[in-house]
Amino acid sequence: MSREKYRHLFEMGSIGKLKIRNRLVLPPMATMFAEEDGSVSDMTVDYYEARARGGMGLIIVEITAPGMQCTGPHQLSLGDDRFIPGWERLAEAVHRHGAKIAVQLQHSTMENRDGRFVQVGPSAVIVPARLMGAPDNPPHELSEGEIRDIAGWFAGASVRAKRAGLDGVEIHGAHQYLVASFLSPATNRRTDKYG
Repeated sequence: MSREKYRHLFEMGSIGKLKIRNRLVLPPMATMFAEEDGSVSDMTVDYYEARARGGMGLIIVEITAPGMQCTGPHQLSLGDDRFIPGWERLAEAVHRHGAKIAVQLQHSTMENRDGRFVQVGPSAVIVPARLMGAPDNPPHELSEGEIRDIAGWFAGASVRAKRAGLDGVEIHGAHQYLVASFLSPATNRRTDKYG
């Protein structure tokens, strides 16, 4: 790649107050390199550190569960304080090479309830694009209290990301996952304040 032809890619960029050494961004792509319980593994650190060493300006770490109830096997999690040391190690490895690091928080619509995964949503409407092995029956319609709990998971995970030294948080709001399902009238037919 010609640096002259693409010189703007290599100029410093910024997102708000966050200064980034260039405009090369690694978007969040699922590797599922996490430990079974959602902890950052050595493979996770090695993978992202290699991209920082290679010159990325900003790395956005893949789909990460904000709560323990919505963590799938080998999916990263920030749903508990016990995960912070691994995320600190990951942030340090990326920062060591001059890159910035953010995390993408994602709720897939599937939650572990009493040992089995159940699809949840704003309304009991079957999601058109059935993701993550979603069942053919309508999802559990979340109560206002459950919605507040989930919002709390996102807030708590964001605080943990900051405590671990990450530079930012991205909320996954696409692909008919939970956040997107609240934004679409096709899946959100609520009549309360969350409608």
